[in-house]
Amino acid sequence: MSKEFDSARELTKPETWDQAWRKYRGMGSRRLAVRELDRYLARVLALVPESGSVVELGGAPGRIIERMHKLRPDLRYDCLDFSSTGLDRAAELYDAYGIHGDLILADLMTCEEKLGHYDLACSHGVVEHFEDVGAVVARHFAFVKPGGLVSILVPNYAGFPVAHLIRLFCKRTLETHNLECMSPKVLERAAERSGGIVLEAGYAGAAILPCSGTNNSLAGQVYGLTARIWNLLNSFSGLVSGDRLVARFWRHQVYVIARKQTEQNGL
Repeated sequence: MSKEFDSARELTKPETWDQAWRKYRGMGSRRLAVRELDRYLARVLALVPESGSVVELGGAPGRIIERMHKLRPDLRYDCLDFSSTGLDRAAELYDAYGIHGDLILADLMTCEEKLGHYDLACSHGVVEHFEDVGAVVARHFAFVKPGGLVSILVPNYAGFPVAHLIRLFCKRTLETHNLECMSPKVLERAAERSGGIVLEAGYAGAAILPCSGTNNSLAGQVYGLTARIWNLLNSFSGLVSGDRLVARFWRHQVYVIARKQTEQNGL
């Protein structure tokens, strides 16, 4: 990694994700988090021109690209990731669903391929794994052409009651997640400093509890079970009510959607 990006140190390593994607079993459409994600993706993709190009940064194992392809099959989707195992899984999905695009094995912070090329650069759960939020947000803008779009989605672990719960029961999560970026204002400022015109920034999703990386203690195990039961009940209530009865006491995602300035915008 060059000196320019030393402050943007990744809080995870390729080996971490290689191991995770070997065990990955997909994302069912009945899950509440997936239904909420589909709504967000539909809003973003509606802004992309016909037959446009998209890159998902940190896109392995391709499951979100699969969902985007179902919403907008006219688009070309590239998947950039530094996990070779994750890209192998993505290749299977590309073949199975006829997704057009390239699989790029690279570190998003140093990749020089296809800079300034895309109509949309997006990430879903990537920015929070970096120490320097501004540097990684700026890299999203580097991949899009002038007037192109950037969409960034991160989990919301910084709000009440989730921040309190993960500090008590999911301490391993804190080792690999930067909670400081989990604010619409932080993402909005980073996008503007990167030459973006913010179209939207806010909270999305429902009241979902994180339950990965729980402590090995009895308390951690009890919390993990409680969180899974809560998420299941919330999801089920949504299924039977068309998501009208989904609990939204807090939102489990933070997002920003921005457009890269053109020379005309900059005048």
